[in-house]
Amino acid sequence: MKFRSRMILAYATVALLASLVLGVIVGRTSFQYESRSQKSNLQLSARSCVAQMEENLKRMDAIMNYILSDATLLDSITLLRLKQPEGESPSRFVREAGDTLQIGLSTVYIMRNSYRTVFFNQNSFLASSAVYALNDYSGVNQRLNADFSLEDIPYLEPVIRADGRSVIVPRHIDP
Repeated sequence: MKFRSRMILAYATVALLASLVLGVIVGRTSFQYESRSQKSNLQLSARSCVAQMEENLKRMDAIMNYILSDATLLDSITLLRLKQPEGESPSRFVREAGDTLQIGLSTVYIMRNSYRTVFFNQNSFLASSAVYALNDYSGVNQRLNADFSLEDIPYLEPVIRADGRSVIVPRHIDP
């Protein structure tokens, strides 16, 4: 092989190796930059999601504190705690306490700050704030289905274990 051909081959080899090394360096740098950028975006999204969830929890706690700070509603909750003898209809005071709680759950504050607030106890008393029916443009408020059984609540166990703390439940059918 002639000297000139060897020089061209040597320069081509050096150029090929140099471009290969530069390509690897540029590729690695761009991969690291993209990786940092994606990580930063994910952290920002996660912080935003956590802030939204904390805001929802604060709103839930504020509604719970609002209900528990109302002496009339608290008295109603206490009366509804009393166990009724089997087969007897509830006394007038217990019925009035249920009505008072039902009305108290539908205040403007609660209606504006939550989709629905549900109260239930181990004596099978169930009350909820009124909500506007989806797909019902008549403006009629709807409450929970009267035939609904407490045992049908899919998130009952976590609520009992929470012992009064707020509980976030997964999506489920709204009765």
